Order: sequence, then structure tokens, then C-alpha cells
Amino acid sequence: MYLKKYIFSISFTFLILLVNVSFSQNQKESDSLIQLYKSGDYKETELEILNLIANEESKPDRKLEYADLLIEKASHLLNEKVSIDSVYNYLYNGHLQKGNALRLRGDYEKALEAYFNSLSLANLKDSINDAGAVSISIADAYSEMGNSNNAEKYYTNGINLLRNTNDSLKLATALSNAGDEYFYQNKFDLALQYFEESGSIFRRSSNLIGTAYSMGNVGMVYAEQGKDKEAEQNITEAIQILEELKDYYPISVYLTFMSDIYLKKNDWPAAVQYAKRSLDLAQEYGLKDQISDANLKLSELYEQRGNYKISNQFYKDHIKYRDSVLNIKNIEAMADLRTNYEVGQKQAEVDLLETKTQLQTLQAKRQRNFLYATGTGLFLT
Repeated sequence: MYLKKYIFSISFTFLILLVNVSFSQNQKESDSLIQLYKSGDYKETELEILNLIANEESKPDRKLEYADLLIEKASHLLNEKVSIDSVYNYLYNGHLQKGNALRLRGDYEKALEAYFNSLSLANLKDSINDAGAVSISIADAYSEMGNSNNAEKYYTNGINLLRNTNDSLKLATALSNAGDEYFYQNKFDLALQYFEESGSIFRRSSNLIGTAYSMGNVGMVYAEQGKDKEAEQNITEAIQILEELKDYYPISVYLTFMSDIYLKKNDWPAAVQYAKRSLDLAQEYGLKDQISDANLKLSELYEQRGNYKISNQFYKDHIKYRDSVLNIKNIEAMADLRTNYEVGQKQAEVDLLETKTQLQTLQAKRQRNFLYATGTGLFLT
């Protein structure tokens, strides 16, 4: 079992830290922003408020709702007398956060589609920073569905891009998520190296949520290496921080590791308690992959005690949610999506350049004649 940065998207993404990647959600901030948006009493523009909500929201369904609303509102402005670059920034992040929400719900096919839309917009804007960030999110999606080859490819590309920028926080997020992939491959020394580098950057930046993720991830490595005391200390501190921030996805993951730690101590009741707490959180927030993992952990625990009836029920629930997340059709569709995307890159580059020139001409006409043209075809790429 492993944790994927939420994207960040650590969503980090939003401090973004991640605004772009996947960890950075802050539910308290999101709740306040939603109240402000519904009241209509705010100084920011509507797109600014929606953008912030999409970034900070940690509940997948609500995150998807506001990401779609951001995309819808921003798309309407393509025909208005506004800055094209500004609209593209909102569309880029809208598709990015939509991908993050769908990924959290276990809908990887649609998540990758949203991410590739975001990547096309990043390329259209000639933004190395944004292209690097969304590449990490694409890598995250492939990592979570078990495609290590594609995951490593996009992690490498994303990290290389981000090392050429001044955005240390996004780099830290990328390193953390790449470390997670190596953790999944049982390359614990390499994973620890990535986690420690990312944690160092987060601490220097006084980034609380990034620091929490790094501590939790280091704790997971220690747990796998049999360093239970160090593992428990790091994970416990990480959970305390994340509970204050109401970021429940990583907590659900870390709790299963705590279950393993207490099982090694032969404290079966505590191990079950941690696993059930993980399942409760996952069910409350609709985190399908974690529902699957927590059910599997409980199945294993009850099997060890010889309670095969309860173990079998948890195992059935594990299979149900596992298959809903990683079914063969979705895997095949994702493979096709990646192939189609990469095969079309050469033509896409030509189309992007042509489209960009057309947009500049259209903007000039708007300024000169105050005539509005339709935005149809702006996103053919």
C-alpha cells in the first residue's frame, strides 16, 4: 500500500504548493471560501474564488464540482474582451484539479484525460513550471494504477522541468511523489532519499502540509525497514498535523501502517482499531482505493484470528472496490490514451503554434474593432 500525493495533486498544489500537484488541500480554507462564494460578498473575481476553492477542497465530489464550474466559467470568457493568458491559467488549473478529484475517486481514465488537457494548455502557454507540475500528476495517476514504467517516465520528465524553475515547493512535491513510487517498488533507500530532500525543502519554506506528508512518508519507509519506533513517531506527528488541516486521504493511508506497526507488537485490538479508523475515513470521503485497502487490511487481521466469516466479508468488499478502481477496461483505455497522446505530439506542436498565432490575431482584432469572435476550435489540440 502506498500514498500518492493528492496532487499535491500534496496538493500541494496549492499553497499551492501545489497548486499544481496534488497535496495541498486545506479543507478549513475551502469551507470558508465556499461560504464566501455563496454569499456573493467578495472582492475577488468569481474565477479567482472558484480557482481557490478547486485548489483547497479535499472532498473529491465537491472538488470536481467546483473544478467543472471553474472550467465552465472560464470557457465562457474566451469570447469576451479579456486576457487570453489569464483565461488559459484558469482553464489549466481547472482541468488539473478536475483530474485530481477524479483520481481521488478512482476514475483514472477520466483523470488522465483531464490531466492531458491541462498539459496541452501548459504547452500552449509555454509554461515550463505548469508542464512540469501536471507531468507529476500524470505520473501519480500511472503510479496508482500500477504502471511503473510510465510513472517513472513522467516523474523524471516533471522533475527535470521543475529543477529548471524557481518553484522549490512544486519541486519538493514532485520529489515526494516520485519517492512514493520508489517506495511502492520496495526501493526503500532511494525512496528515503527523495522524501528527505522534499522534507528539507518544505521545512525551509515553513510549509506545514508538505512537512506532514514528508514525515508520514519517512515513517512508512521506517515501518517497512522494521524501525517501528521511528515509524510510529513520524506517522503519529504527521497524522496530528493533517487532522488539524482536515486532509483525510493521507491519514487513511498512514493509519493502515499504524495498524501494521501494532500488529508487530502483538497488539491485535489496536491494529484493528487503526484499520477500522482508516476504513471509516475512506468511506466518509468516498476514497475508493483506500476503502479497498482498509478492507483488505481488516480481512487479513481477522483471518489471523481465525474469524474467517468476518474476514471473508471484508475481503469481498476489498475486491468490489478494487475492481471498481482498477478494472481491465480502464487500464486498456489509459494505455490507449497515453499512446494516442504521445504519437500525436509532433502534430500537436504544429497545431499549438498555429492556434497560438490565430489567438494573437483574434485578440488584436478585438482590441481594434471591438468585435467578438467565437472561441470554437480554440482547443482542437
